[in-house]
Amino acid sequence: MRRFLFILILMTCMPISIQALRLGTSSEYRNGSFYTSVVCLVDAPYAKVSATLDEVDAGMKESPTKSIPWAWRNLGQRRNPDGNDLRLSENGVSYDEKTSAYKLNMLVGVQGDEDPMSFVVEGFLHDYHTRYGNTLHLQITKKIKILSNADFRVAASPYGANRTLLQLNTQICFGWFFSMFFTQKRYKSVMEWRLQGFVANLKQHAENLK
Repeated sequence: MRRFLFILILMTCMPISIQALRLGTSSEYRNGSFYTSVVCLVDAPYAKVSATLDEVDAGMKESPTKSIPWAWRNLGQRRNPDGNDLRLSENGVSYDEKTSAYKLNMLVGVQGDEDPMSFVVEGFLHDYHTRYGNTLHLQITKKIKILSNADFRVAASPYGANRTLLQLNTQICFGWFFSMFFTQKRYKSVMEWRLQGFVANLKQHAENLK
């Protein structure tokens, strides 16, 4: 009996790496929103992955498309012959250090279209450093043409001496008009692979840091 209790306690205290670490990408739709989780292991020490998230944080506050273009690499490309390449740019960014209020004037267009759509993204941008890791959190709280609201969290935590666990969790609620066209299959072909690609870009950047 004592031996069984010892094994049970040992299993309870084991790191997530042995028990239930689920690597990969998964998405589901519930209560009007799409939820996506992307989890991967980065072959780089935690300090480098944390520095990568800090770089994204600073770039989001300055000029997302100009300061950190590597973060969006290949995310605008079409994935099928019938699609179009997306073009992203911004007209300005504002950030309030005291309230964490964030505002981004975004331009989204397709290749060959000279009249891109303009969106004002408003919400809050937070960066949390704790002894357990580093988390970058973007909340979009003001409705725009495409979105009703959204929540993006990307977190890094130590995973041994020279590896890091990197995880993105998102919740996206599309505007009522666009939600009519976003089936789960459509969501995967439009959004999920881009979220996965964003994490892959973070991973590659951190692994290439010297």
